[in-house]
Amino acid sequence: MPAAVKSFSIGDFRCHAIDDGVSTYATASFLFASAPEPLREKMLREAGEDPDAIRCSNTCLLLETDGTRILIDTGSGSLAGVRAGRENLGRLYAGLEAARVAPQEIDIVILTHLHSDHAWGCLGPDGRGPLFESARHVIARTEWETMHPSVAEDLNRLESLVDLPEPDAEVVPGVRLRPAPGHSPGHCAVHVTSDGQELLCVGDAVAHWINLEHPEWTMGHEDEPALAEATRRRLLDQAVADGMLVHAYHMPFPSLGRIHREGAGYAWEPASMAG
Repeated sequence: MPAAVKSFSIGDFRCHAIDDGVSTYATASFLFASAPEPLREKMLREAGEDPDAIRCSNTCLLLETDGTRILIDTGSGSLAGVRAGRENLGRLYAGLEAARVAPQEIDIVILTHLHSDHAWGCLGPDGRGPLFESARHVIARTEWETMHPSVAEDLNRLESLVDLPEPDAEVVPGVRLRPAPGHSPGHCAVHVTSDGQELLCVGDAVAHWINLEHPEWTMGHEDEPALAEATRRRLLDQAVADGMLVHAYHMPFPSLGRIHREGAGYAWEPASMAG
């Protein structure tokens, strides 16, 4: 399948949502561990989704400004085709080619966190990496220092390229990390501002529309579920209050939308993008 790229602008930033593919989760409890099972399955079936095969997009984001190219998350890379449900991943490289950007032209890689579906693409299609050899790899210090052993052996190959800022660091003018712990210890959101426009990349604070309707339902792989819920509500409240465009990595491609309050939770309105 050809790579999908959707381009748009945030002020002076030219942005490209790049489809890395679709994950299929065979159990709803992985995404909604604390949800009552009958209600969870009823909601999914009424929305036309199969509780035993939940599909989630994986969308990386490329920013271009003043000759600097910044890639936010890198997809699954060599993980594609290795794990069940992940066979359709690993399209970032084709997406970059479609956007006419070579890996060596990436100046900065920001990883919201070090789970394999967000970070493994740094190692390239063959898994030997690093792929982005000219790029500064920005990872929150806490995330790097607490990375899971299952990814540490591979991601340690990036060590010479890694920059470990403290939370709330400005990466370049107009691009700032926002601490968003809970999903993982050093999970970060990325806040982009330019010419009065704002984009908030929430990483895995939101993985599915049910996370919006029921923000209290936590995922099965959250590091600290209560903290993850608090982070989710904080980010969503900020997005609503400021009318931000939101990039949520696992929402349907191009994973861009606006957040609205709806009852005790929130709702997702897909953004209409030109380009």
